[in-house]
Amino acid sequence: MKQSVKRLMALVVGLGSVGVLLFAAQEPIEDLRVPVEYWPDGTLKAELFAAHAFVQPDQTITASGIVFRVFSTNAVQEMVITAEDAVCRPDREAVSSKTAVSVQRGDVLLTGTGFEWNGTNMTLRILQNVRVSLPSELIKPERIVKREK
Repeated sequence: MKQSVKRLMALVVGLGSVGVLLFAAQEPIEDLRVPVEYWPDGTLKAELFAAHAFVQPDQTITASGIVFRVFSTNAVQEMVITAEDAVCRPDREAVSSKTAVSVQRGDVLLTGTGFEWNGTNMTLRILQNVRVSLPSELIKPERIVKREK
């Protein structure tokens, strides 16, 4: 029962946020924070921050200065994605961008150009120019293979 009430409250807050955004859709919004999706128990799964945003009549959000955060079921931040701009579709649990992107998850940093986030199956795809930075303790000398030219 408590989980149902908590989930209903989260849904009402989310719908209220979208309603407020729709009224403001005629003008750009600054410092926008939108919950994109929730876990079944009502805790936040992902949220979008944007320095500047515009909400379309179909609730698509086009934004710049993006910080997209993903949380575990126990509300611990698992991943942070930053991009110059993005398009967010809360109704589809999707965020995408064609600009420079960085993804931080623990000590691992991914960078590239463009990304697609699918919240339904919790997948992230970096589209081009992917680079991975690993902490030095993960790279052991015995694991390095020398390539012959």
